[in-house]
Formats: sequence, C-alpha cells, structure tokens
Amino acid sequence: MGVIADQSLSAMLRQSADDFLTGSHSPSRLRGWIGQARPVESSLWHDIAALGWTGLLLPEALGGSGLGLREATVLCEVMGERLFAEPFVGCCVMPSLLLTQAENGPATEQLAAWQVSGERLLALAWQEQAGQMDPELIECKVDQGRLSGRKVFVLGAEHQSVLLVSALEHGQPVVVAVAANAPGVRVEAFAAGIGAQYHVDFDQAPVLFEQALLRGQPGLNALQLSLAGGRIALSAELAGQAAGCLQQDLGFVSQRV
Repeated sequence: MGVIADQSLSAMLRQSADDFLTGSHSPSRLRGWIGQARPVESSLWHDIAALGWTGLLLPEALGGSGLGLREATVLCEVMGERLFAEPFVGCCVMPSLLLTQAENGPATEQLAAWQVSGERLLALAWQEQAGQMDPELIECKVDQGRLSGRKVFVLGAEHQSVLLVSALEHGQPVVVAVAANAPGVRVEAFAAGIGAQYHVDFDQAPVLFEQALLRGQPGLNALQLSLAGGRIALSAELAGQAAGCLQQDLGFVSQRV
C-alpha cells in the first residue's frame, strides 16, 4: 500500500507541476537573457511558495510538507521539461536538506519560515575554488561573529537572500547564516545557462543569529547530505530537459513535409 500511495502522490505532483508550469512559465519569457545574469523572478518564486514547493522537503515541525527526495525529483524533472529557470535545486532542495540536520531553535525556525513563505531565498555557499568537490576544504573563517573569505559558483545569491556558508571557527567547521545584503558582503553575478551564479566575498560580514547553525562533524555530514541530494535532484532536472528536447524534436519532425 505504501508503494501505491507514493506512486499516486508522485503522479499528483507531476500533474500539478505540469499544469502550473504550462500556464505560467512559457520558455518565451527567457528570450533576451542568453549570456546575461538573469535574476530570480520574485513573483514566480512566491507562486511556487504558495504551492508548497519551497517547503516540500522541510519537516512539518518547521512548516514544511515533510516529503522526501523522491517527490522533489518529480518536481525537478517537470521543471526540466518546462525549462523552469529558477534555482529550485540550489535554493530549496539543498538548503532544506541542510536545515533538517540542524537543531530546532529560533535560527532554524526563522530560516525555514523565510523559505516556506518565499520571503527570502536561502542559498548554500560551500565551494571556494573551481573544481572543488570536497566540502571539507574550507578557508573561510568566523572570528567574533564576523565572516571573512570567498565562495564561488553560488546559486541564488540575490540581494535579499540569506547565505548558508561553511567556514572555520576556532579551527572547527561550522555552517553560519549571513545576509547577502549585509555590510562586508560583495556579490559578483555572471550568466550561467538560463540563470545566474555568483561569486561572493566576505570581509568581516556579520553572522546572523550570532551563532552557528551546525558545528563540527555533524555540520560536515549535513553538507555532504545536501550536496548528494542536490546532485540527485539536478540529475532529475537534466533528465527532464533531455526529455523535453526529445518531445520538441519529435513534434517538429512529425510535422515536416
């Protein structure tokens, strides 16, 4: 019965996502953005928040739907087919998996509330150089509640975003939250596919909530989980893009004379 229920839920999610994106996200709206750093479309982000997508992976105790990666990949596949250009994997899937590993408290609850409502984007900032695969290679440092260092290839580092940043504090790995518009934060946007990525420099930027969200080995484990889940979700999105291309090609070929 559990398998049947999971299949039924996945089918409902797929149909709902297909209906919504067909009616609200025509690929034509991306014209003119090729080669430019396209910002997140805030009205569309609030729409998917109202549908419950931004809180899909968060537990019910944090205001989310309490669903899993299986359901998230269903959405990602449809998003790929429809060329949904907003950073769902980077700003929903990965931050959610990270927050589920943090202790419940005012900081975690506030971050989850921002994500569920769509009020602020959450963006995971862990990579420090091109080609880096290991999240344990950290040079950013927190000293007396101030963050310094650099992160690269961050998704969703918009002006109103909150960055979830891996760093070292007293030699111990931590994950801290920093507002993207805080003093000491410099964000450089560049075009990436149909969206944007960001390089972010921190110069004594103040840490939100005056405490780390995760610390030590649990923090590294949470980063690994978040990255693994992100890879799976992104693979589903890419599979959806491939399927969408094939459908368009078949439709074009079938109409040729």
